[in-house]
Amino acid sequence: MQVLKEEVREAILEKAIDEFYGNGFQKASLRKIVKAAGTTIGNFYNYFKSKEELFNEIISPVYNNFVYFIKNHNEDHYAINEISAMNVEGVKKIISDYLKIIDRDYEKVLIILIDGSKGTKYENIKEEIQGFLAQHFEEHLKEAQKEKEVNFHRYFSMVVAVGFLEGFLNILRTDYSRKEKERLIIDHIIFYTLGGMSFLSI
Repeated sequence: MQVLKEEVREAILEKAIDEFYGNGFQKASLRKIVKAAGTTIGNFYNYFKSKEELFNEIISPVYNNFVYFIKNHNEDHYAINEISAMNVEGVKKIISDYLKIIDRDYEKVLIILIDGSKGTKYENIKEEIQGFLAQHFEEHLKEAQKEKEVNFHRYFSMVVAVGFLEGFLNILRTDYSRKEKERLIIDHIIFYTLGGMSFLSI
């Protein structure tokens, strides 16, 4: 019975992230992955049943974490609402604490999930996330329409959701340093939160 080595498995996962990041699931080459990992196709199947199982192994934790955060952000609703009463530096501290969980591999896998999952069960994730965000924005827009003399087109919440998600992803796709990306993400979130809350009075 062959003894499986954890370092081989980790090498396959590490090189797979690079290959999926550069080519997406459909165009990713299993041969390139195993060669870069210093192993063979035959040995690969001792660790993973298929390229899809390998992809799922990489994507699943980030997918679950990201979707959970979006669906359950209202658990922190009180803290978010308090943002409107804080100075910008206080807001930056809150966002910076959240961003500490996102390392460079997490960034890569998140981009793979959004941009490179065609041909897998995750291929509609971008629309799914936009839907979650649109629902969130729509709730606040409805509150504003009750309290203020304003009316929004029924599709406006989706416009805001698409803009927010695309802006966030575009920052992750840049070649900026970790520090610069963090600053851009903070500015992006502040623009949508403080600007939006100031207008909607929430």
